[in-house]
Amino acid sequence: MAYLLYGIYINHSIWYKLNDMTMFAVYITFAGAVITVLINVLLIPVYGYLASAWAHVASYGSMIVLSFIFANKRYKVNYNMKQFIPYFLMAIIMVAFSRCF
Repeated sequence: MAYLLYGIYINHSIWYKLNDMTMFAVYITFAGAVITVLINVLLIPVYGYLASAWAHVASYGSMIVLSFIFANKRYKVNYNMKQFIPYFLMAIIMVAFSRCF
């Protein structure tokens, strides 16, 4: 799931490269790194290495959200988000299925 979110982020991050605003890459990556470190430090002692996987999900998810927020103000692209819902749901179902079985 984390790598699916990372792929979405990589595909969406083209906006700051096209506009020569690569400083936003630093902001977004730093926020993702802070989230990863915090979740790892707080949750690994309790949940073990599984917390690290969830830290990546939270990190990449927040990076997507930040990228969309920054891009919405500086490089507006109208995405048809409804077409992506089935793929996202399918990924969630596969993760849940693999977790249960």
